[in-house]
Amino acid sequence: AAGACLLAARRAATARVSWALLAAGSAAWSLGGLLDACHQLPLSRTMPFPSWACLGALLMPLCAVAGLLRLPGLARGSVQRVRLLLDGLVVASALLVLLWLTPAADAMLAASGLVGQLLAVVMPALDVVAVSIAVVVVDRMRGRPGSQAVTTAVAVGIICTSEAVYVAIAAAGAYTIGGPTDLSWCAGFALLTVAALRAARHPEPVSVPEPDAGSAVESLRLLPLLPVALAAVALVASGRTSQGLDAVLTGCLVLLGGSLSVRQYLLHGENAALHRSLEATVEARTAQLRTAHERERERARTDELTGLGNRAALLSGIAAALAGDGPVAVVLLDLDGFKAVNDGLGHEHGDNVLVAAAQHLRAVVRDGGLARLGGDEFACVLTGLDSPEDAVQVAERLVAVLRRPLTIDGREVVLGASAGVAVRHDGAGCTPHDLLREADTAMYAAKRAGGSGVRVFDPPMQAAVLERVAVESDLHVAVREGQVELHYQPVQDLRTGRVVGVEALARWDRPGVGPVAPDVFIPAGERTGLIVPLERHLLDLACRQLAAWQRDKPSLRCGVNLSPRHLREPDVVEAVLGIVDRHGLERSSVIAEVTEGLFFSDEGRVGDVLQRLSDAGITLALDDFGTGWSSLSRLTRHPFRVVKVDRSFLAGLVDARTPPPQLLAALAVARELQLDVVAEGVETQEQLDALAACGCDFAQGYHVARPGPAALVTDRVLDRVPVPVPTALRGLSPR
Repeated sequence: AAGACLLAARRAATARVSWALLAAGSAAWSLGGLLDACHQLPLSRTMPFPSWACLGALLMPLCAVAGLLRLPGLARGSVQRVRLLLDGLVVASALLVLLWLTPAADAMLAASGLVGQLLAVVMPALDVVAVSIAVVVVDRMRGRPGSQAVTTAVAVGIICTSEAVYVAIAAAGAYTIGGPTDLSWCAGFALLTVAALRAARHPEPVSVPEPDAGSAVESLRLLPLLPVALAAVALVASGRTSQGLDAVLTGCLVLLGGSLSVRQYLLHGENAALHRSLEATVEARTAQLRTAHERERERARTDELTGLGNRAALLSGIAAALAGDGPVAVVLLDLDGFKAVNDGLGHEHGDNVLVAAAQHLRAVVRDGGLARLGGDEFACVLTGLDSPEDAVQVAERLVAVLRRPLTIDGREVVLGASAGVAVRHDGAGCTPHDLLREADTAMYAAKRAGGSGVRVFDPPMQAAVLERVAVESDLHVAVREGQVELHYQPVQDLRTGRVVGVEALARWDRPGVGPVAPDVFIPAGERTGLIVPLERHLLDLACRQLAAWQRDKPSLRCGVNLSPRHLREPDVVEAVLGIVDRHGLERSSVIAEVTEGLFFSDEGRVGDVLQRLSDAGITLALDDFGTGWSSLSRLTRHPFRVVKVDRSFLAGLVDARTPPPQLLAALAVARELQLDVVAEGVETQEQLDALAACGCDFAQGYHVARPGPAALVTDRVLDRVPVPVPTALRGLSPR
């Protein structure tokens, strides 16, 4: 065992001192055993007690205790090692008191001299201490039963228990060679040899898991108190306290009391240090959590892209302002043209634009009241105003600063902004959301007015917004239930006086309200996307009616309006052709009417859709011709076959002798491009005559025929009822 422990000490990484001490203890015990053997084998008699062999028995528990206490991980620092040692001393002292109160103590004193009595006390005490420490190690390593430390502690416990039993038996003169004590010695040292050889072959860092609060390991703090209590009860019950104590018993009690006192003192100091450490840890952790909380709170109120406040910060600022005195204003800004920049240059450039815009805004509002609400919307809260006009002036300065060119990655970008201002003279009955909503309403009013301007909120704006929301909500129901119907307005051929076509016009009789103008619900459909299912439904109705009329008049054509939003749908060409073909119509008899507003963005994609419709046979018409700023270029760029001249061309037309020059120019361009011309908004006979005299091909308007349901206009469409004709054609038979 000594050789194996020495080998382990040379090869072990972290338990070298422990194995060296165990090697020394085993060697000392071996020398004592060798002396005993040399005495007994030649002389054939038992070695007397005490003898020099007892020195090895004294060194073994001392080295074992020191070796176990030096196991890495068993205790942190010398204070904990001392406390573990004191636990062993307390247990040993208490057990010795119990032993000394038994008849075996009298036998030991009778059979030995002073040295024997001393050894009879010291040797089992050291052994009991060693066994106590071994129990502590085994308990702390109970989660790793195969550990070298556990095997070593069990071996030490067996050896020292055998030694304590031997001392008691030998002192009484009852020891015999070959008894159970000898066998347990052999077993203990054999187990120690196995543990040492394993450590030499496979060095293992001895570590002990940190005990959880309330675990069985922590309960070892109370373990020494149990034998102490038993010793106290036995001492009182024996009556020795009234008869006087002998020297050995007195020494045991002094050792017991001293060990307990020092142990409790160290435990108190350890607990105090632990308490201070916990307090420091709690304070440090609390400070960390407070800092982290403040950091997260700040992040939760900051826009990551621009560094401005976000919506939560703005609402908090508005609430604080409303709680104070004086007028409070909120300015809400939305960048004009940002979507085109974002889509054209990419989101990374768009983010750079927003950062640059935020820097421009900081030059006007420096007090931290700025916020980015998301997308391209910015806002600020203003206090300390002398009058509402002060807020308007700030808004105008913000709009002006955003008109400045922005240089983004070497590219100059020019934007604008629309601003809405909401002012409250006091915060009574007003919430931050109310004020922000009012500013938002005013901002959209500025957008609808053309953008790049400032609007101040007033109650009618809110009423308009509520009405718009109500229209959009009711339109959902109208589309789902088919409440939107078609009226048809005849189109007259000015060369023959006959009706050659109709234009299908959407009409909505809103339940509980009455008729809604198309220029109200059509934009609502555009905003909500309802225009797509609505126009497809109306196209189906128009084609069904056209098929019915063509049974009597095969040459009749029908114009249907297609919105920009609809024409940007990926399947618009397939959907239109599918509806037309389903009703068995010639595709050229269906006229798709579009306005110039269609081309204000993404003209390339829209032009491709128009070309595909034209190639498939659908007739294309440019509606409201002349109201845009580049109509002529679009006439030559896209496959239009019909031009519908806006009613504004007929303003001031009273007779054929003085036609407006813009009308003559439009007719000349159309003739040059071989396009059919339809004049809209004809309301008098004079206008009809003038158009015929100027060479206009077709006309429609209230003077020709008012729009109406199919049942009311069928007779006019099928030429059963005459329509007004140009004066030059009166009396002539229709060609």
